[in-house]
Order: sequence, then structure tokens, then C-alpha cells
Amino acid sequence: MTDPEALILASRGKQPDQSAIRSLLRLGLVQVDDVTTLDSRSREFLITAITAKGQRFLEAAEAALKRSSR
Repeated sequence: MTDPEALILASRGKQPDQSAIRSLLRLGLVQVDDVTTLDSRSREFLITAITAKGQRFLEAAEAALKRSSR
């Protein structure tokens, strides 16, 4: 899953896979809650918000998808 796909998914209230969430977090596009439990194999996160930088990235990604679908 690409970063734009993951961010679009998050903007629709869905949670992308953990590797995608980590990538978005590293890029500063989302805010997360750490939901790691004793049963977790590694740290687990849930997206709680899209940052201002993420909103700009999202707008550009959605515009690019619209252009490519024409």
C-alpha cells in the first residue's frame, strides 16, 4: 500500500495496515495512539488525526487520482 493510498483510507475512517501507519507517522502526516498490548508482537498504532501536512498531502493525492482516472 502506498502512502497516498493509506492516507486516503485513513481520511475515510478506515485503518491501514501497521506498516502503512508507521510510514505515515514517520512522514508527519498523521497523529496516532499507541495501542500496544502484552499480546502485541511489536508496537501497534491507531490513527487518531491527520495533521495539517497530511491534509495538504491528501489534497494532492486525491487530485492526482482524479487526473489519472480520466
